[in-house]
Amino acid sequence: MRRATIVPALGLALTLSLGGAWQASATKAAPAAVATPRQVDDFRLTTATGHSETLYRYHDAPAVVLVMHAVGSPEVRKMAPALETLRAAYAAKGVQVMLIDSMPMDTRAAVLAEAGKFGLKSPILMDDLQLVGDQLGAERVGQVFVIDPKSWKVVYRGALGDGARTGAAQALDALVAGKPVTVAEIPARRSASLPAARRRRPPRRRFPIPRPSRR
Repeated sequence: MRRATIVPALGLALTLSLGGAWQASATKAAPAAVATPRQVDDFRLTTATGHSETLYRYHDAPAVVLVMHAVGSPEVRKMAPALETLRAAYAAKGVQVMLIDSMPMDTRAAVLAEAGKFGLKSPILMDDLQLVGDQLGAERVGQVFVIDPKSWKVVYRGALGDGARTGAAQALDALVAGKPVTVAEIPARRSASLPAARRRRPPRRRFPIPRPSRR
């Protein structure tokens, strides 16, 4: 039975009015979802070793993997062995793996020192202006993006995977075999958020606190 049949007309109008106002307020206050770009534009960044890298130079590769990096990140330390295993396993198949450091405070010296400590052999690109991370819609350190060079679209984003042919590895297997990627996203672990992601978040809505009137 609908509520309209059991409340007076005035009460119904008031309920609908308040309900509509609350729903509109909730809709405005809801955080906007981060959209993965349909197509990733070409970019040119300098690696921590001083070499220039562009995305579109790998147009003949079956896939390009971009991983968000930051110096001192526990997530990067944890995923380093699995990431290096992934790089080594797919290098012979032509897959290019690169890390993107969008932390303005990270220096090349610090990046290289930590890469040597963790055994990371993939090039680490210095995204000082955070333009690439912003274009990707990257939110967290350790987030993985798998790009299909045939369309330059992000076909997978999220966690690296648990090593059991899931996550990025599953997406790479599909691209290497010329098949569509069936799992487009696995949520990444809760790790440090990136500066660009913090800028994209909508500001918190503040409501005025009523103060008692002075008599």
